[in-house]
Amino acid sequence: NVAGPGVRYSTRLLEMTPDDTVFYVAIPNLSETIAESNKIIEQRLAENPELKQWWDAEQASSRGRKHWNDAISKISEFGAQLGDEIVVTARMSATSHEPDGPLVFTTVKNAAGFRAYAENQLGILAGATNKRADVRFIDDPMSAGETAGAKTDLFVWINGDVLAASPKLEMLRQVASNLKTASGSRWADGPVRSRIAEVYHEGAGFIVAADLEKIIAGSRETDAKEASTFRQLGITSLKTFIAEVKENKGKSYNRAVVTFNPAEHGIASWLAEPGPMGAL
Repeated sequence: NVAGPGVRYSTRLLEMTPDDTVFYVAIPNLSETIAESNKIIEQRLAENPELKQWWDAEQASSRGRKHWNDAISKISEFGAQLGDEIVVTARMSATSHEPDGPLVFTTVKNAAGFRAYAENQLGILAGATNKRADVRFIDDPMSAGETAGAKTDLFVWINGDVLAASPKLEMLRQVASNLKTASGSRWADGPVRSRIAEVYHEGAGFIVAADLEKIIAGSRETDAKEASTFRQLGITSLKTFIAEVKENKGKSYNRAVVTFNPAEHGIASWLAEPGPMGAL
């Protein structure tokens, strides 16, 4: 009975992704949906003694309902300061030939207010756990440097109303460099980005996308035997993967698409032409 966050028809975050991106995951801001769902849970517990008894027993075995409600409250409080989506990306590592990241993007409604809120919450967390969270806010990735002897788990940069975060400072520098030169992203011209843009145009919910061609090409460079097997199976023909899950106007919509180039080879050649599923 809880309405979802709705679909999104555009995003600035896609344009900010680096040119070597191979994974793109877009998640709608679900904080309001989670909070409303919790209200319904509380209402059902008040109406049903048997459900309440079971729920109390389950919560007693963990940390109790108060901790549950505190967690929901924090999620709602945090999410209320963010925009309508969070994007997580990864790139191909030049050294390990494996996906590397993550790089996270979102928008904030009040940049100064969010930073103050986040730093305050990190302080509260450190006091409660006696352990400082290694999160560092930076004003400019290009001039920021690594602190000698210090370990940072996450670098956070707020530029205007866009927040970017990564455990690797170099990834934020790449984003800053793209913005500074206004040269755009070469990845923006590729088939994965184009297909993602189409998904937004049609109305986006959850999106999971991968540039299989680049990922497989990177893997082939490290193992000749594996590369030969990939060619025989037709895996080297894999091009893109796009999955989307959304709810629009009360209807659920789920789709996953894999593209091949060319398709008439290996496993891909076993597939029939797309068509309706008679059982549906």
